[in-house]
Amino acid sequence: QPRPEIMAIFTHLMLLATGGHVAYFGAAEDAVGYLVRTEAVTPVPGANPGDVIIDALDLDPESDRRGAEPVDLAAVYCTSPQASATTRAIRTLCADLEERGCVPV
Repeated sequence: QPRPEIMAIFTHLMLLATGGHVAYFGAAEDAVGYLVRTEAVTPVPGANPGDVIIDALDLDPESDRRGAEPVDLAAVYCTSPQASATTRAIRTLCADLEERGCVPV
């Protein structure tokens, strides 16, 4: 995971859960708060956001979370306001492209 200084450069993140399913897509500064609200992780104050994300996605085999009941972040995201907003934004962009004569792939 990147150092906090590197994480601070990112404006948006797409986090993938096991199987390549989207677990979060949105503002980088909101990612940790989102993961905390899903109860996938309880961050330690001052923790590296990258570490919090790795713990929430349950990617670290040495994590203290091993054995805890995992949260299906892909399922939670799929029904979240963030996913709905992203879907609306993509539809708007596609419609704009079509109006300009471009066909989105």
